[in-house]
Amino acid sequence: MTLSTCSLKKEEMSVNEKTPMVICFDVEDYTSPESAGMDDIPKWLAEIMTDEGVTGSFFVIGEKARMMEKRGRKDVIEAMARHDIGSHTNFGSIHPTVTEILEHASWELGTEEMLKNGVKALKELDSEKEHIKQENNQLKELLLEQTKEISVLKKNINSL
Repeated sequence: MTLSTCSLKKEEMSVNEKTPMVICFDVEDYTSPESAGMDDIPKWLAEIMTDEGVTGSFFVIGEKARMMEKRGRKDVIEAMARHDIGSHTNFGSIHPTVTEILEHASWELGTEEMLKNGVKALKELDSEKEHIKQENNQLKELLLEQTKEISVLKKNINSL
């Protein structure tokens, strides 16, 4: 879990002000058996935050999402869906890991490999979930656009 707060000093805030905060959770344990109850933790966190009017971010490994779906844990997915959801890689610690892929890669090869990995995950969603195909296409376009922007930024930096 990661907590980040703003840099305002206590004396700069009024009594009624709330401290801005970002709350992020990594949802990545896909190796524990269902009986361990690990699937209940993100649901519990999401429900507490929803009840308190707080929005958090859940960074979910693709393999964990598939595992919850196979286990019929729509309740967990629905609870987290009330918050921000981010991708925390597709396969996590399944080899080759992101670190192994990028260890000796150049910038160009690294961004190309990560783009392929992200598009592969989105294509997998396309084949499994026809009803979210349009959203996946939008995500693919955004991913491609961001990768192009990163490449342009790197070229600009290199030309300085």
